[in-house]
Amino acid sequence: MSNLDLKSRSGTYVNETINGWYANLVLAGEQLPKIPGERSWRIDVYVKPIGFVGTYRRSRSTGLWFAGQHRFHAVGN
Repeated sequence: MSNLDLKSRSGTYVNETINGWYANLVLAGEQLPKIPGERSWRIDVYVKPIGFVGTYRRSRSTGLWFAGQHRFHAVGN
């Protein structure tokens, strides 16, 4: 993770390859500082062969990283 800003709860994650980018995001996310309260990190994810793949957050209910609205993520799980 880079460009971490605790005040805005944002950062950037760049993965070098397509293979394993999500698993690597999960591992990198475990190293993020805890945020007090009901807030989540918003991480812009880039995969070098593809480019920007989205802004991801970690769901407090499922523990999975997702992009988009949480209500749609929750339905799929």
